[in-house]
Amino acid sequence: MSKELEKLQFVHDFLERTKSVTLLVVAESSGSSPGRAGYKMAVAADGDLFGSIGGGVMEVNLVEWSRAILSEPGAVATGFLVEQVHRRNAENASGMICSGRQTVILKQLTAEDLPTVERIVANLESHSTAAFEISNLGFQIVERTSNSEQTFFKRDGEVFVYQEMLGQKDELIIIGGGHC
Repeated sequence: MSKELEKLQFVHDFLERTKSVTLLVVAESSGSSPGRAGYKMAVAADGDLFGSIGGGVMEVNLVEWSRAILSEPGAVATGFLVEQVHRRNAENASGMICSGRQTVILKQLTAEDLPTVERIVANLESHSTAAFEISNLGFQIVERTSNSEQTFFKRDGEVFVYQEMLGQKDELIIIGGGHC
């Protein structure tokens, strides 16, 4: 079973019990950022975690922020972006010094998102071609609109759309190490 499928099943199990989960997704990264586009982490209010967005103090801070959102009675985070700069004294400093930057989406998923999560899990299990989309307006499964693995659009203000291809990514494995 793929890690992606395990992560979505983790989310599914919490949503099925009507417990909210915050999904953190690295939408873009550059430089020496520890998280790369497509890294994901699920955070449950009870402290359970699955996945990683790069580690370090930056991840710890975002996990704590996610837990705080989840523990707020009636609060729902529809989806927002967190810009992280990995340099001291920078605006939006992450607390890390690796000289990169990354944009992380925090999206709270509730029981209302369970049908979408179920469709994504089914898609991953059947190796179908589709994409999931997170925006400040929603979370859904869509037809792929691009051939790239991830697509991120950010418009004025907090309007954004992130799409990621579901299923196995193209992979080339070279075995051997000869000198020919």
